[in-house]
Amino acid sequence: MRKLIFIFAFAVSAVFADDEKIADIIEKIRPSVVFIESFDRDDNLTAQGSGFFIDSKGSVVTSNYIFEKAYRATAKTSSGKEYPVEGITAKNIGSNVAQILVNIPDSNAPFLSLSTKIPSVGEQIYIVGSSIGSEPNVLSGTVSKMLDIPVIGKIYPISAPFVLSLNGGPAVDGQGNVTGVVTFFLNKKSSAEFAFSTDKLVFEKAEGRRIIPLPENANDAQELFVKNGVAALWNNDWANAAANFQMMTKADPCNADYWLCLGGAYNGLGRWQESLEAYRKAVKIKPDFAEAYFEMGTCYNELGRWQDTIEAYRRAINIRPDYAPAYDSLGIVYGKLDRHEEAMKAFEQAAGLEPDYADTWYNLGLAYSKLGRFHDALKAFERAVKIKPDLAEAYYCLGIACGELGRRRESIEACKQAIKIRPDYANAHFYLGTTYFLMGDRESALEQYRILKTLDVRKANELFIFMHNR
Repeated sequence: MRKLIFIFAFAVSAVFADDEKIADIIEKIRPSVVFIESFDRDDNLTAQGSGFFIDSKGSVVTSNYIFEKAYRATAKTSSGKEYPVEGITAKNIGSNVAQILVNIPDSNAPFLSLSTKIPSVGEQIYIVGSSIGSEPNVLSGTVSKMLDIPVIGKIYPISAPFVLSLNGGPAVDGQGNVTGVVTFFLNKKSSAEFAFSTDKLVFEKAEGRRIIPLPENANDAQELFVKNGVAALWNNDWANAAANFQMMTKADPCNADYWLCLGGAYNGLGRWQESLEAYRKAVKIKPDFAEAYFEMGTCYNELGRWQDTIEAYRRAINIRPDYAPAYDSLGIVYGKLDRHEEAMKAFEQAAGLEPDYADTWYNLGLAYSKLGRFHDALKAFERAVKIKPDLAEAYYCLGIACGELGRRRESIEACKQAIKIRPDYANAHFYLGTTYFLMGDRESALEQYRILKTLDVRKANELFIFMHNR
């Protein structure tokens, strides 16, 4: 089983939530949030951050970063009471998230439940820290763009200054659902902060015992290679990622996740055949590894092996029927092969599974257009731009769909919107020019011709010929 399927992070601005409803939610959550400090053998402060209780017996979810150099640690509640950290009960190495046990004598801590809800792109999210300390203890923002890292999954970067006291704290939505755990990686070049979704967060329990004492948690060589490898993947440092996961596959050749990560690093380097070999080893170890089959499909696609691509995506879907990215990628391959009916069905499946992913609706609109189903295409493109208002290509295709349906004024407005987003969008200028001309507005059509001469001479000539032959 994969240790973590989805990861989310948020583009945030360091502001306090001032909405009354949100303020009430944060106040209800805050008693469950603790301020954590770790110390070395000489009692020097080594790190600090936040965490939150997930049961009444003192179990706390937080960032493992806080304990990397710890000899002892304390957790302080919002009421100011301080308790010792007994040790680490479980970890998710890939995400740098840990579960610790805090020694609370009365065993009656107020706790939060981990939600399985996945936040949508554009949704408002609040990162809550302890009220202890002088740094801001609430950040608000919206779910941002998506990145993808093998094994770990989807990542949404945070564009905000670090607030160390929030590291390990909960990320909650507007209804108070805990949808993520805030953590970050550091490397020599940069830092990366994000929140891991609690949707399918799985911890590895301490082997053979209930608790790992804090001093034994530090300087774990295997963990260090994994963290460095994941941080390198995050920063697109493919060579460093490959080096770390090569070490890991040698140390633990039966770990399918490490082979998947190695394949991802090779992908970044464009070494597709080596990627394939890594993924083949992953599925040999774990035959039901849907993500590895999906990545194999990506490699076959890059190598132009279309039938192998389709079969790999189909294998991934057979294992995980709810695997939306596999349906989406399968639809793209069918589109390349002019198998538009099959592409449409694949995109419809993907849209049904992940209805808030704009690119899927855009792809579905293209498939409908190829099949001459312009009413359906129009609805799909409208859905795409509603989710992602800066998707210029969707506005352009919406303009074409409106034009095919004889709705030329709407076509003009859609093309104008595409150009507003991308002023150098030659195709949009061309279609806008042809539409103006068909409506009898020759001067506006000529204006688009003059603009095209500065952007794309070939397109400008096509528009001139179109007007001349009418």
